[in-house]
Amino acid sequence: MSLFGGRQLKEKMRIFIEIFGDPYAGVYRTQILAIQKNTTFAISTPAKNGMILPLPRGEIVRCFYFEQHRMFEFYVRITNRALEPEPTLTLEYPKNIKEANRRQYERRECAIPVT
Repeated sequence: MSLFGGRQLKEKMRIFIEIFGDPYAGVYRTQILAIQKNTTFAISTPAKNGMILPLPRGEIVRCFYFEQHRMFEFYVRITNRALEPEPTLTLEYPKNIKEANRRQYERRECAIPVT
């Protein structure tokens, strides 16, 4: 486990992975299977319509997860793929996990005089 100002990745944690390249662009739900000494972590390979996505090594993906009503995100590179004993992707461990805004625009308080 690693700690980023209260933000941590844990095994068996459900995360979402966003893929940018065609033809598999989209957001997929997956799970962290193992964390290797804060250098890499393995996730179950995302699938679409029952087919495992053949994502290439070196592709950069966005990962995000929800914890205590907050969303955290990070960008990582796919370092390896495996099919046995189960389909997995190995990703580089994130250098920075940041809290993300769930809205397109921030809400700001303001006082508007009513006449």
